[in-house]
Amino acid sequence: MRPLAVLVPVLAACAPQVETNAIMLRPPAARTRGVEVYVQGQAPQRAFYELGLVQAEAFGSEPNPEEMVKALTRRGAELGCEALLRVQIDVGYTRAHAVGVCVRWLEAAPPGEAPRPPPTFEPPDRRVPKFQETPAPRPVEPPPSSISPGTGV
Repeated sequence: MRPLAVLVPVLAACAPQVETNAIMLRPPAARTRGVEVYVQGQAPQRAFYELGLVQAEAFGSEPNPEEMVKALTRRGAELGCEALLRVQIDVGYTRAHAVGVCVRWLEAAPPGEAPRPPPTFEPPDRRVPKFQETPAPRPVEPPPSSISPGTGV
């Protein structure tokens, strides 16, 4: 029983801890079931109004973007968001940060349009570009002096 008690705190220390915050521009709306996610650069085809900003931060070893999106959508649903727009996610080695604009639609979705599933994120390409060596400039020689050595003038 003793080894298990030691193992649980160690595993808990490795799992990322996610905290969420919100800055509301309007009072929260009724809780929603599904929250659509639009990353920076994507635009919805419907009119909307903004409720506020939702942010998530994760601390711990190896935080990942999927956990950040889940935390944003969970918090967004609590606040009544129908979608999160302009979502940005920054992931480091021990910290991750995500933020999105919480919105509600002004009109209903067109018939047959299903909510979009949250996007999947791929880690950025971390290859370092090859360094190209350029030759060093040649030193410039000073112009000859108009005073010749040994003349004293």
